[in-house]
Amino acid sequence: MIRWLSEVFGVELVVIETFGSDADPPDITSLRRVRDCHLFIGIYARRYGTLSPATGKSITEMELDEAERAHSTGIVRDLLLYVLDNRASWPAALEETDDYPRRKLARVRERIQVHTPSYFKDESDLLLGVTRDLHRKLNEHFRASPLQIRNLILPVAANLTQPVGMEFLGSAQRDYLIGRASTVAELTARIDENQLLLLLGDSGTGKTSLINAGITSEAVRLGWRPIYVRPLGLARPGISVRTPTSP
Repeated sequence: MIRWLSEVFGVELVVIETFGSDADPPDITSLRRVRDCHLFIGIYARRYGTLSPATGKSITEMELDEAERAHSTGIVRDLLLYVLDNRASWPAALEETDDYPRRKLARVRERIQVHTPSYFKDESDLLLGVTRDLHRKLNEHFRASPLQIRNLILPVAANLTQPVGMEFLGSAQRDYLIGRASTVAELTARIDENQLLLLLGDSGTGKTSLINAGITSEAVRLGWRPIYVRPLGLARPGISVRTPTSP
């Protein structure tokens, strides 16, 4: 299901299999990652989950606690909860046998009733329900928050208070790009004629300053919409989904 949701919806799935190594214990790491998500998907079959020695609760239940708190404060947009039907057949190896986790699991199933859970009978039923609800929630989100292109304006021109050194000039320091007007004009003309243009030069020759303070400023004047990105820079914004550590 993880691969299916990722490929169909193009969302970032936050699951324990992708956490990697961390200095914090699993329960702390899991709760921290819940707050990173927009939607929380909880799946509850017949396992209570790994117990946290500090709380006596399973990490799965603690994730639900954290998701409810995050939802009440608006950090998590919605909770999508799925509970295995009591009449459904389920592999015996995936069921709790001890009395304590079975009682704790029963209490979790009871508290979930304050929300509106869906019930599933097998893996196919679960996949259909999650896909249906996730599609609906994403549609609701984009209808409520339609994508809009804002007017692009350059930042107010700023004065330099110290030498730039090895840093580059940004569009706010465009007035300090001296002697590059002809180069900027040549490059913007070439960009207008070509889908791809490479600007090559040794490190420190001023390529980034030319792009930010020169070409970007000219592009805005021409009514273009320049977008500045760097490899390994800021993360791409998107929608992430949290699934619990174990059903």
